[in-house]
Amino acid sequence: MTAARNLSLASTKVGGREYPLRSVPTCFVCASSYRREVEEALIGGAGYRTISRSLPSDANLSPRNIADHLKNGHFPIKAEAVTRLREEQAQERGAIVAKGAEVITQRYSFARRILQRVDERLASGEIEPSVQDALKAAEFLARFDAEAAEDALTRTVDAVFDVAEQLLDDDTYEAFGRELARHPELRALG
Repeated sequence: MTAARNLSLASTKVGGREYPLRSVPTCFVCASSYRREVEEALIGGAGYRTISRSLPSDANLSPRNIADHLKNGHFPIKAEAVTRLREEQAQERGAIVAKGAEVITQRYSFARRILQRVDERLASGEIEPSVQDALKAAEFLARFDAEAAEDALTRTVDAVFDVAEQLLDDDTYEAFGRELARHPELRALG
């Protein structure tokens, strides 16, 4: 009973999870005199690298230290708020994306129906939509497919850079970027 009571005094429940209220001595951010600044920047939605770079040089906090502080639950109430804010922003962006996707899906389906109709009319010897209409629909579909492939590649590259930024220290991240810029196959892509 005493242990449970002590646990409730030394922790708090946020979003269904139990978080300790104490500082963790092995955590660089918990032990830093800049902990408050780091946590306020996290509330503001700043990225780990941005926060690390904005601190005075004597802070000696890397993006990884900041990510670990948040990931390991040393900042529970603020982490919950940051999570909720990011979820709200994601939902807002998701609503916009959903509307755009609906429009594109309708246009794509319409273009497919035109091509199907032209194909049927051509097969039966009668043409209702013109060949020009079919060519425009085919051009649209080709552009759509090319853009979809380009978007997938862009999302993949962005994800790789996000992970690299979180895991690599500043010098290694910059060296990573320089090596990518020098790589012959990547340079050939333009």
